[in-house]
Amino acid sequence: MSQSPEPRPETPLYRDPLGTIYNNFGVFRGKEVGGVYQYLGIRYAQVATQLSAPELIHFYDEVVDCTKYGPRAPAVDASLFEQEVMIQKVIDDDPSPEMSGTKCLNLNITVPGVGVEAKLPVLVWIHGGGFIMGGNYLPHWDPVRLVKMSEEYGTPVIVVSVKYGGPDEMSILTHLFSTTPLFNQAIAMSGTPLMLKPLTPEEAEKSYEQVISALGLENATTEERIHYLLRMAPEELVARTPAEAQLSPFVDGALIPEALTFDSFSTNLDATLYQMFGINEPGSLSSSTPPRLKSNINLPGSNWCKNLLIGDCQTDGSVFTLMGLSPLRHNLASTLYTSFTRTLDETSATKILTSYNIYPDTPDDAAFTSAIDMATDIAYYAPALTYAGCYPGTTYLYHFNERNPFPGAFEGLSSHYLDAVYLFQNYNAHAPHPTPQPTKPLAIVTGAGSGIGLAIATHLLTHSYRVILAERNPHSGAAAASSLGPDAKFIQCDVSDQKSQARMFKEAFEWGDLPLHISLYPETTKLTRFLPSCMTQNPQYTASKYGVIGLVRAAGPILSKQDAITVNAICPAFIPTNLCPPEILPLWPKEHITPMSTALKAIDAILADEEMTGQTIELSQENIYYRKMADWANESQRWIGEESDRIWDVGYGTVPVREEFKS
Repeated sequence: MSQSPEPRPETPLYRDPLGTIYNNFGVFRGKEVGGVYQYLGIRYAQVATQLSAPELIHFYDEVVDCTKYGPRAPAVDASLFEQEVMIQKVIDDDPSPEMSGTKCLNLNITVPGVGVEAKLPVLVWIHGGGFIMGGNYLPHWDPVRLVKMSEEYGTPVIVVSVKYGGPDEMSILTHLFSTTPLFNQAIAMSGTPLMLKPLTPEEAEKSYEQVISALGLENATTEERIHYLLRMAPEELVARTPAEAQLSPFVDGALIPEALTFDSFSTNLDATLYQMFGINEPGSLSSSTPPRLKSNINLPGSNWCKNLLIGDCQTDGSVFTLMGLSPLRHNLASTLYTSFTRTLDETSATKILTSYNIYPDTPDDAAFTSAIDMATDIAYYAPALTYAGCYPGTTYLYHFNERNPFPGAFEGLSSHYLDAVYLFQNYNAHAPHPTPQPTKPLAIVTGAGSGIGLAIATHLLTHSYRVILAERNPHSGAAAASSLGPDAKFIQCDVSDQKSQARMFKEAFEWGDLPLHISLYPETTKLTRFLPSCMTQNPQYTASKYGVIGLVRAAGPILSKQDAITVNAICPAFIPTNLCPPEILPLWPKEHITPMSTALKAIDAILADEEMTGQTIELSQENIYYRKMADWANESQRWIGEESDRIWDVGYGTVPVREEFKS
């Protein structure tokens, strides 16, 4: 090999039938795997000693054997850990490559079977691992299937998997602060410098002292320490490095000039927070578009990297269960509540805690789930939104919501790591294929902590639904869900608060697919206070009820046609529930009382007709009545209404003209 930048004589690019490549950099003997070619363990830099700076290798004089993986960098061998714990399925338990402190900077190249003369795009894969584990040799990162798929889809691509270790190979997002162009498109998957921050010099010094102490070198001179480290086997160094030592880059003022925060990127963070809770500021962009934020930093990389794709997994925060969260499970809600109320002002603490349904008496399991959601939003979701909103080039924002199919702690969750696992497609043959079972549909019932809502939720469970009990009162909601069994879930929600609604729907979709939503207007006024004022307020009461009917009749046909959403209304008389004081019920005439069974009969009628929409169902004692919409007042009104409906179909693209008025 040569570290001289002097060019070699021009060598025609050629690949022989056995997969050996001849080019200007040397001769590389690869192997054919599943219709593609792999060249493994190619060293791209030479390290003279374990403490030396790497030097780039420019070409090879000898034939390079690229049929097996190269040595791995000094780090924990986490191949089985990543498969067993992170992914929850082992697909390859072969021994990992040997460890080396000088020969570990290598890469693997996987190319499609097309002719070598084709100029193809190159995808460089840089594995994660928090700077403590990971590798380009791991079976779940094998790009053979990905490259083969790219060829099958007519868009062949070359994948280069890098094993890094040098200080200049931090991440693509860090490199965007450089003026040196290396790529023109970038993908950042479930992680940013906002999540994994560099250490301060003081923290780095503390980690250094911890390692030196563990090696018994506290009293050694600098020269003695260097001599010891140069001679130490990498396996021993890894084994003796204490787990509590933080092994991360630190702010050195040069390569990493500062630790980034949200304030570094945005002077308009409210836009991110609105987007984060699914709500847009008045006049802002739609919820499917990242908010365009003002940036306080200069990104030279935006001059040469034109496109950025960035995203997160729905439950990325699950990774924190492996980083110290799990032991805190007992009384977690009380711990979080105390911490937030002690360190933040009362208003901010209350907003955050109520947004995640965290109260001092929240059960441990519910608090643990909420803590994971909070960690996801802070460490992954909000940073992805911020980068997407601030980056000057073209940005694409993704949210990965596929679930982990393998048994374990993360089963059913879109856990951290999973987006990359699905990208490489190496688990397709290992995914469980259980006997197909009918999927239980999901329903949301608002105001379901008691009364009509609780009765409907209970009734839906008998129809094999899974039910979300959306209720403002945390105590009645949690108690009701607990009494109904595992197919009922309580989510605290104030239907008058859009942010609360957005979080409720987000959590509901994480729990299951949503075909049914039953909304009950929450009656918060005691009937004893309502009755005396009923007559004086009757016009307003009547108008508000007809407003609901008008909305149902107007929205039902349009939403059904455009989005396959049906909207119907049930119109009962007075239904006795636990909200009714006992002394009030005898005051009502019998014909003004609707039994709960009649309301449930109306629910059954809606469930039985999937095409019913825009319908109001009136209830009277044991009977239900379908009230048809009133006929048009005249032919002209009918035509105007029908043509207006048609305009929805063409998106206001044409203006309807009646035949008799054509010129």
